[in-house]
Amino acid sequence: MNKIRLSVAIAMLSIAGCKSTPVNDVQSFADTTQTSQSQINTLISEYNNAAVEEKLLEIAYKNQKISTLDLDQAQQKKLGKTEPLYTLVVMNNALGAYVRSLSALSTAGNQEKVELAVGQLNSSLINLDANYQALTDKEPLFSKEKNSQIASIVASILQARAEKRRNEHIEKIVTAANPEIQIMIDKAIALIKTRKFEAAIKDHRNEQLLVVINDYNNSRGPRSSNEERKEKLDRIYEMYSEKITITQEIKTAIKQLELIKKGHSKLLDVFKDEENQVKELRTTIAYLKGINDRQSALETLYSSCESHIVLDKGQITCKDDNH
Repeated sequence: MNKIRLSVAIAMLSIAGCKSTPVNDVQSFADTTQTSQSQINTLISEYNNAAVEEKLLEIAYKNQKISTLDLDQAQQKKLGKTEPLYTLVVMNNALGAYVRSLSALSTAGNQEKVELAVGQLNSSLINLDANYQALTDKEPLFSKEKNSQIASIVASILQARAEKRRNEHIEKIVTAANPEIQIMIDKAIALIKTRKFEAAIKDHRNEQLLVVINDYNNSRGPRSSNEERKEKLDRIYEMYSEKITITQEIKTAIKQLELIKKGHSKLLDVFKDEENQVKELRTTIAYLKGINDRQSALETLYSSCESHIVLDKGQITCKDDNH
């Protein structure tokens, strides 16, 4: 059996071991999504930091006196609204807050917690809308009609005392928001797929690797011990491994977003009575969890590659035997 299928099967067994309820499934989706988004944010943040370092390098090459204005310009490279990728991490956070608010709402045990969860839901939806607009410089994510519809559902949640009624309203929220959530995740995937995103991270890691290689070459000599040289070589190889797995890391991030997108659309099934309706959602969660649990891009590649792995154009990839 393929390793990735085995890991999904194990994850499915762990999910199946718990009593199946809408609360459990919503919470499982929220927890798994949060882990994925944390990993995706690490990659996006590296892109953002690479832009700052590029600006600082430019300042260093000028070899002139600096002021806080120069530092402001470097920071603006990270915050600038003209570059959609810089706001992507904020939108990713807003999506995570929305999913967590659904989980908090489904598990709220008293009216106070319901009101708190509703506040979180309202805030997350507002942030999703604002960040999508900043990201695309277009119309808001939610139309006025959709905002009115969601506001009406949210108001109804506060009046729903029974858990069953509250779950019905959560289902309505997910149904109403799903088309926009799909659009937003598609936009995030499109941005991460751009050559600019991959090239910036490649250049950043390559520059860092060259620095430590030069340091090693310049520090060699009779005064350096075998242990010191081995320690530095270990660090160099670690950075080299990070450099050659960028393409795989981006593919993994895209896969995670695709699974979150699919999981959200299947979240509606947890509120249906038939057990087989939620099977696809749980399989999606298990697959996403399997990706999250792997410690590195190399481990993900080794687990998922069904042909053989090669080093091609400075990147380690899974070679398709059909080509």
